[in-house]
Amino acid sequence: MTDELSPEEQAALEEKEVLKAEATELGITFSGNIGTETLRKKIADHLEALASSGSTKPKAEEKSKAAPVLSKSAQRKALRRKFMRLCRIRVSCMNSRKNEWPGQIFTFSSGVTGTIREMVPFDTDWHVPQVIYDMIKDKTYQTFYTVRDPKSGIESRRGKISKEFTVALLDDLTKEELADLAKAQAMSKSNEAA
Repeated sequence: MTDELSPEEQAALEEKEVLKAEATELGITFSGNIGTETLRKKIADHLEALASSGSTKPKAEEKSKAAPVLSKSAQRKALRRKFMRLCRIRVSCMNSRKNEWPGQIFTFSSGVTGTIREMVPFDTDWHVPQVIYDMIKDKTYQTFYTVRDPKSGIESRRGKISKEFTVALLDDLTKEELADLAKAQAMSKSNEAA
């Protein structure tokens, strides 16, 4: 089973990124996990407020302060850089059917990033691209449980959707931690060569 996004999900993700860029350009503040509909409403409300104040377009001096208009290739590069930014995470699997698994392979594909495939071990600090982190955070699975009717005593099975993974977003490594890690990796490689 692959974790690739359907064309509809990919289009929704790309639309959300475009809306975020537009909101940033308009100076609208929003949280990183804002929904597409909420963001669309914020932008519409902001534009409506600008229209009611008599100014639908930024003034000339505001335009000069705004970010320069980027070419399509520059926009794609900026979007790819944002998608590929590394996040340090720790993933715990809540799916009891995967108790014996050491980790899982996640795959993301889009026209901007190409195909990204990452093996993410469970209960280990690990660096993954932002899109893989977002994918893991949103994964769900269906689990079943038995319910007994109190009147008739008949048992029936019911399903529920639960989060498949608990994901902890960790702070980036400090320069000292990176130096210690580099030293440890260099020592392990010299031991392997001997």
